[in-house]
Amino acid sequence: MSRNAGVSRPVVRAFPVKLSEIGKSIGAACASGEASFVEMVVASLDVMRPRDEWERIRRDLASARLTCSGLALESEDGIVLAAADASARSRARERISAALNRAHWIGASFVRVAVAQSPAGVEKTPRHEDAYHHTLEALTALRHEAALIGVRIAVTVGPGGFPASLLEARSFLDAVNSPWVGAAIVLADRLAVEQAVDWIETLAHRLYVVAGIGASGEREAEVIDRALADMWFDGVVVASPVE
Repeated sequence: MSRNAGVSRPVVRAFPVKLSEIGKSIGAACASGEASFVEMVVASLDVMRPRDEWERIRRDLASARLTCSGLALESEDGIVLAAADASARSRARERISAALNRAHWIGASFVRVAVAQSPAGVEKTPRHEDAYHHTLEALTALRHEAALIGVRIAVTVGPGGFPASLLEARSFLDAVNSPWVGAAIVLADRLAVEQAVDWIETLAHRLYVVAGIGASGEREAEVIDRALADMWFDGVVVASPVE
């Protein structure tokens, strides 16, 4: 038994909503009867909306008694911090930088990012070592901005993320070396429950967000909850999207 077993920790449980369907999404979150927090999925173009629009969205959420816990940044081209093309990497950094500011405006505590190795439609990917160092360089720079703004960056690791290997993801986050940059893992079809427990235990304090909870059923969700409790997890758990 873990030495932390049975100790209660403050975990935020969030409901996923789409900025592009904000009215419908707020209604769905309220209809769930359990949502107090939401994770807002934001496309790369939408992240550039002006401040007054974000403040209006924050008021709309507040009127529905909802708080935005974080932003999940999406891009049609991918968040290509690992790309071989320097201009693509620069645009990816700019998008994350903008998302950090928008998260601050809306009162969110994190930005969740899935790093891509090449833009959509580009078959050639960089060498793994180059991708690793490009991403490390970008996040090492962005960690200072995240600290200044007061918003964490949660990098999706594992299947569908980068790094995809558990031990490499752990060493990667240690190399970034900042409490403002951590990991996110996604359950459901990307990461089996048995694997997820191993990831939770190995990433430990480096893990900020667990998304896709409930996708495999209530029993599996209970297994994940126990693993998180044993690790004193105090981050954000995001429910599986309702299709």
